[in-house]
This record gives sequence, C-alpha cells and structure tokens, in this order.
Amino acid sequence: MRHCDDETLAALALGEPVDAFEASHARECVRCAAEIAALRGTAARLSDAALIELVAPPASVWAGIEAQVAADGGGSRPVLVRTAAPALVHAQPEPAPA
Repeated sequence: MRHCDDETLAALALGEPVDAFEASHARECVRCAAEIAALRGTAARLSDAALIELVAPPASVWAGIEAQVAADGGGSRPVLVRTAAPALVHAQPEPAPA
C-alpha cells in the first residue's frame, strides 16, 4: 500500500486541499491518520507557543556562554558555505587571521 507523502500529510494536517485519492487514503489508513493527528498536535503547540512573550536573557548569560566556549577551545566561528546543491550546507572553521 502506498501511503501519503510528508507534504500531503502536512497539507491535510493544516486543512489544506489535496488530491481526492490522497484524502480518501488518509481517512482510511491508520498509519497516515495517526501521522496527521500528530502533525495537528504539533501545529497546535506551535500556535500556542507563538503567544508566549520571549524575553532576552541578561548580558551575563551570554558572557557565561562565551567564556565556556572559549574555555572549551571553540573560539573560532564556523563559516557556512553553500555547495552546488542548495539544500546542503556545510560548516567550516574560519581561517585564522594572518
């Protein structure tokens, strides 16, 4: 049995229109219906999270993070480099200053 792909499952979870065959399958398939229910739950939690006011931590928190990173020897910052395939991103360390 062919199940709905991730894009279709997400569309169904968000109440967006999909192909009639896919919608019918999702109603009858326990596996696909469970995935849609899980995605709906995730969407609801994300919607609720959008109502939470985010507060920036005090500067001392960032100072502590920077101190810990420096103590761990992670002082160099990664540089993101895009390859020929735009979906792939690799982190490479920044070259040391000359």
